Amino acid sequence: MIHVPEAPRDVNEVKVLIADDHTIIFSGIKLILSMNLNIKNIVECSQLSMLLPTIEKEKPTHIILDVTFPEGSSITLVEKIIERNPDTRILLFSMHPEVMFQRILSKYKIDYCEKKTSEVEITRRFSEFINGVSMPRLNKKPLIKGKRENQILQMLMEGKSTLNIATELGIKSNTVSTIKARIFHKLNVNNVVELVQLYK
Repeated sequence: MIHVPEAPRDVNEVKVLIADDHTIIFSGIKLILSMNLNIKNIVECSQLSMLLPTIEKEKPTHIILDVTFPEGSSITLVEKIIERNPDTRILLFSMHPEVMFQRILSKYKIDYCEKKTSEVEITRRFSEFINGVSMPRLNKKPLIKGKRENQILQMLMEGKSTLNIATELGIKSNTVSTIKARIFHKLNVNNVVELVQLYK
C-alpha cells in the first residue's frame, strides 16, 4: 500500500524544494509560491546528482521536480526519494504531456503540472499540491503512433537487442537504432530501463 502524505496544517510548516536546472524556472516558481501562496521557506537544487543529498539536508515537506536534467531523468530517483522520505509530497513539473508519466504518477500517488500551463492554472495546481488535494489522474499510457515503432517498442520492452530486432524483422540494425532513438525522444526516456519503468 502506498503511503500518501498528509497535507500541512499551515504554510509555516511548508518547506518547498524546487529541483530544476533552469534558473528562470526556479525564479518563476519561487515567485508564484511566495507571492500567490505565501510560501516563504523555499530551497533550490539545480543538479540531478545533488537531489538526494539536498533532500537529506533540507528535509522539504514538498518537492517540485523537473523531469529532464542534463544528467538524465529524475524519474529514476522518485522511488528512492519516496522510500527515504515517505512523508514528502512530490509534484512533477515538466514540459511534456501528463500522459507520458501516468504509470509513475499513479503508482506513487504523486502530482503533476505541465510547464506550459497558464500562471493561474499553475497557481491553482500548486495550491492543491501544497494543501494535499488529490488531482484526478488520467487512465492512459503513452501512445506511439506507427506500426513499426510500436513493433520495435514491444520488442525493446521484451529485452531484445538492436541486432535481435533487426534480424527478426529483416531490416538493417541502423534502421532499428534510428527508430529506437525516435521512440526514446517521443517518450522522453534515455534508455530501455526508463522505457520499461514508464510502461509498468
